[in-house]
Amino acid sequence: MSLTLAPTPRDAHAHPTPGPPPGWRARWLGARARWLHLALLIAFPGCLYAGWWQLHRALSGNTLSYLYTFEWPLFAVLSVWGWWQLLHAPVGSELDVVGRAADLPRWSPEEESPELRRYNELLDQLAA
Repeated sequence: MSLTLAPTPRDAHAHPTPGPPPGWRARWLGARARWLHLALLIAFPGCLYAGWWQLHRALSGNTLSYLYTFEWPLFAVLSVWGWWQLLHAPVGSELDVVGRAADLPRWSPEEESPELRRYNELLDQLAA
């Protein structure tokens, strides 16, 4: 019977180290996250209040407000879903436009077709 003090590779992944995952502080407490939290704190109760208001309008005789009574709570749920998606979206991946601006093709007048050149001259005349 032998005792091993070091975990085997199979056992090393069975028990991850306790604690939050890396990057959780920036995700939940960063500047972008704080703006998202503020937006949710305004949107969610605002949508619920609007639904409550529409319910009272519907009960007082406005039949169209019955539709809005159910629509506003759906907007509240949508705001929570959007908050969650934006909070967990990778920052700087698809939203980073600054890094890709140099990769865009440049326009040069030599590459214009004659039709495009005449059209641009017409636009210049109309703008003058």
